[in-house]
This record gives sequence, structure tokens and C-alpha cells, in this order.
Amino acid sequence: MGLNTNLRSTTMARTGNLPIQNKITCLGCNKEIELLGLKELATASGRDTRFIQKYRDRGLLPEPVAILACGAIWERSQVEAFIQKHRVVKEI
Repeated sequence: MGLNTNLRSTTMARTGNLPIQNKITCLGCNKEIELLGLKELATASGRDTRFIQKYRDRGLLPEPVAILACGAIWERSQVEAFIQKHRVVKEI
């Protein structure tokens, strides 16, 4: 009934009542892949989604692996340098 994508979810988080899956395992190569949407990328870098969207609009982010109805999706490895460069360290 569903599509066979050769991927298996390995991590589930919960936000409100909706489950969020952000890690998948490729069944062909057994490699774990972490996926990030706009919100997750913003959270990982400590920025807001407007900041991330502005950089994406300017072509300063790598091409996403997919664009879904909910938005762009990147592999974390694609955007790790961006996250490290733009991470906001919050003072305690």
C-alpha cells in the first residue's frame, strides 16, 4: 500500500501530538541519515526560521535533497558547515 523507499525510521521525537521522524536508515547501505527541515536547521544553529529562509533565498545553502509540500529537506551532513558557522552560542 505504501511506497518502498528502502528507508527505515530510527528516531522518533514528539512535538505536541505529532510524531517527528528525523533519522532514517538506508536499507541498501545501512547508513543512518539525519534529515533537517527549515525549523530543525534553525533550531540546530540557534537562529530563527526567517534567518534560514533568507540564506536559502540568497542561494547560500546547499540544494535540499527534497522539496515537499511542507518545505525543503536537507541531510544534516549537507548543512553541518552552515550550522557551525552560524551557530549562536547563548550565554548563561
